[in-house]
Amino acid sequence: MIAYRVGAARGVDPDDTYNDTPHGQGSCFVFYLALLVGDQGQFDKFFKACVLEFKLQSIFVEDSLEFTWSICSS
Repeated sequence: MIAYRVGAARGVDPDDTYNDTPHGQGSCFVFYLALLVGDQGQFDKFFKACVLEFKLQSIFVEDSLEFTWSICSS
C-alpha cells in the first residue's frame, strides 16, 4: 500500500521519509482540485499564492489546510 502521508516530525529531512509514489500523482491531484474549483482563473490565483507562501519548504497537510482556510475566508 502506498502511504501519501508518512509519519515525519517537523525537522525531519523529507528525503528520509520518501516513498516510491510517482510525483505524477501530485499533478493529477492539482488538476483534480482545479476541476473542483471550476474557475481556472480563481484556481490559478490560489495556486500561485500557495507557491509563493511555501516555496523552497516542505510542509505538512495542516500547513496547507490552514493556508487554504485563510484564503477562502478572506
